[in-house]
Amino acid sequence: MHVADIYLFRSQKLSSAKILSTAAPLTIMAGMKLVRKIAVVQTAISSKKEARELAALILEKHLGACIQISPVKSFYRWRGKTEAAGEFLVAVKTTLGLAARLAAFIKKNHSYELPEIIITKTDAHHDYARWVAGETKHTKRANP
Repeated sequence: MHVADIYLFRSQKLSSAKILSTAAPLTIMAGMKLVRKIAVVQTAISSKKEARELAALILEKHLGACIQISPVKSFYRWRGKTEAAGEFLVAVKTTLGLAARLAAFIKKNHSYELPEIIITKTDAHHDYARWVAGETKHTKRANP
């Protein structure tokens, strides 16, 4: 694929210089059409019940479009001791613009004294990223 063959915004042909200066964060991945940046915000929580409750709150507030919950075994240092715990990893797909607000919401609604909150900016297929944006555009005012 040549840069000159890339089409954005309903068949508007863009040069490589225009692609680099496009306001929307777009990149190209091998074997895929155009992709956009989204954020994945993840936290670990102690029980499946708490994970589901947090996921429901996030979806209700439209802070995330898709949430995956997976059981994990965590090993970490806490207050000078090595610990191990069964936890549930909660991964939320959201827009870059909502990532910080989602992180604050998680911190406020998390049962841990110091919750893991990791924000990763990543590539997503353009159609999926557009869906994420659509599902979060009616974000309810959620006081973090």
